[in-house]
Amino acid sequence: MRYPVKKGILLLLLGLLLLPGPLSFAAEGEAAGEEVTDRCAYVLPAGVPAERLTDGSLLTRLSLPADRPIAVTLPACRRPSLYVTWFARPERLTLVQLDGEGKRLRADELIPATPFERYELDPACRRAELSAADGVVSTLRVFDGDLPQDLVCFGAPMEQADLLVLLGQPQALFEELGGLAPLYMGRYELETAFCFLSEDSAVLQAVAGDPLPLGEALTALWSLGYREAPFLGGFLDHDYNELKDVRQTWTERELDMYLVRLIRALRPRVVVCAAGGTEDQRSAFVASRIENAVQLAADGNKYPGLGPAHRVQKLYISDPDGTTAVSYEAVSAAAAGAYRHVASRQFYKRALPQLGRFTLACTAVGADRRRDDLLENLPIEGFLSYAAPTAIPEPAADPEPTATPEPTATPAPEADPCFLDYGQPERVEVFDDSAGRWVYRSDILSVEIRRQVYTVPQGEDRGQPVTYFVAHVHARDYDSFYPTFATDRKDGVTCCEPREMVLRYKSVIWFTGDNLIQAEAKAKGILIRDGRIYSRSRGSNAMAYYSDAMSFKVVDRREMIAQTLWESGAQNVLSFPQGSDLIMGGEISSGAAKNEYRNPRCALGMVEPGHFVVIVADGRQPGYSVGFTLMELVEMLRQEGCAEAFNLDGGISTCLFFLGEKLNRQGAQGPTNPLRTLPEGLAWGYSKLCGTIETETDE
Repeated sequence: MRYPVKKGILLLLLGLLLLPGPLSFAAEGEAAGEEVTDRCAYVLPAGVPAERLTDGSLLTRLSLPADRPIAVTLPACRRPSLYVTWFARPERLTLVQLDGEGKRLRADELIPATPFERYELDPACRRAELSAADGVVSTLRVFDGDLPQDLVCFGAPMEQADLLVLLGQPQALFEELGGLAPLYMGRYELETAFCFLSEDSAVLQAVAGDPLPLGEALTALWSLGYREAPFLGGFLDHDYNELKDVRQTWTERELDMYLVRLIRALRPRVVVCAAGGTEDQRSAFVASRIENAVQLAADGNKYPGLGPAHRVQKLYISDPDGTTAVSYEAVSAAAAGAYRHVASRQFYKRALPQLGRFTLACTAVGADRRRDDLLENLPIEGFLSYAAPTAIPEPAADPEPTATPEPTATPAPEADPCFLDYGQPERVEVFDDSAGRWVYRSDILSVEIRRQVYTVPQGEDRGQPVTYFVAHVHARDYDSFYPTFATDRKDGVTCCEPREMVLRYKSVIWFTGDNLIQAEAKAKGILIRDGRIYSRSRGSNAMAYYSDAMSFKVVDRREMIAQTLWESGAQNVLSFPQGSDLIMGGEISSGAAKNEYRNPRCALGMVEPGHFVVIVADGRQPGYSVGFTLMELVEMLRQEGCAEAFNLDGGISTCLFFLGEKLNRQGAQGPTNPLRTLPEGLAWGYSKLCGTIETETDE
């Protein structure tokens, strides 16, 4: 396992003193070269297709083998280069270049500064070999000439900055600081350095995390014209969002040392720190230490080995009750446009703050009076660069329009009946308990649930009812489906009441999962949640979710390895003891017929990518519902059109929630039919309506 804090300090040192090597950067404005990725040959570990690297997806990936490199054979190029996006940046990378006869041209040891890297090769290079002990590659593309301008590829980090912005987590860049980046970096043209303290990247077998927010934040900065490599602290943790856990893992001393070194190296006049609040304990921890770090950086007797002392002139910490209020009105469009690159956060439909509020934590130039600008009291001539913002001109009066012919009407594109038009607010169309029908729609998700009753046709339960719920879910946003956890520790063991989970995540539809490792872990198969591998067992088959394709696939335990599934892009893999695979590739599993017991059931199926089915059946309640056998459950899933289907945890765990309201009756009879506390659950959608619906509404 890597040592996260030491890595952060090492990257800071080497980021400021870039080592010579083949890493280079395309000049902005130059014409793009030719992509030759498809004309190359690749040598990868056995069984790994080249498309794993060349498909352009950030969700598929490949761990670089520790014992041998991956190799790329190139055609003749005038200016060849490799463009690599890292899912997890290695400590060090070795790049070896060979000519057509296999003679070594050069070998370089590099330290990737960001997840987006370009490695320029010798024109005589015909084979490039990449090796690293702990790196995970998302994509690899090969170019002859300059890169396309839409590809993120940062230059060297700043050596000195006027403004330093500190963020514990990437999403704070816009969701907390709003238009600060386009205002001071863009409109004022200040030399601005950004530092993301948490790595937010997955390290195999040890650390959970999602690399997308960091990559998306960097892409957003790129879209604003930012070209210098941001500083990445490399502080890793176990995906906790509790302050005590972050403090214990990062430690105050290591964070203080990193911040002191960064401040002394960049010598900023102003430091801005995101405070995080309840949703971002990493930023909250940084905010709790930054004032101390600023004081240490100014004291030459403290940490003398971390560079010459530097006194920050103003330190601001974001604060919803702060007295300094900075308007982002002039850059709101730019901020919103950049924030659209943070695709994984669009799910929450957050409105960016139009007014940034800050507390002036310490100052060497006196207190603010106007309290509307972070640069107040600072002489302009002291900045490395500064552009006085021009006033926004008043719109000119529109001239009288000239008559124009009426345009020929063109037919409107056919609307998808499942979804609302883009931009329309979400709505609950039906919430009718008596009729047993519930419908929710937004521009990215639709959920339709109906309650049905099946009568047992034969056997000892002949004539008994089975009350069950069928939910059809249509999604067109890749992250609409997600796992939920009992606590922010996400340990797969700690449990809570299901309703508590539902309300915390504000799920549109929520249902029972597989209980993760809380029970029967060895009897299950591979278990993965949000990219974190919880179990590598092959005790039973599993169901993998590929979010980029919005599809589920039942996987045979004899053919699956946790690492392979993870690298293929399966961010979530569900499993339950043998017999839970119900339909695989349209064919009914033989194991389903072996279980003839009637029980409360929960199953998940897929009709086609983006169209899913959830069936939840109550049981053990004669006269209301005696529960399904597995074959009856399979038949119901087939009737709904499922090509893939999987049985999840049932029994006293079975439950289904719609916008915070529990629909099924499992647990309604108290001690005789309790509802189990659970470590996790599965959900689609996020809605502020969750938990607010108190009365039934009709169509």
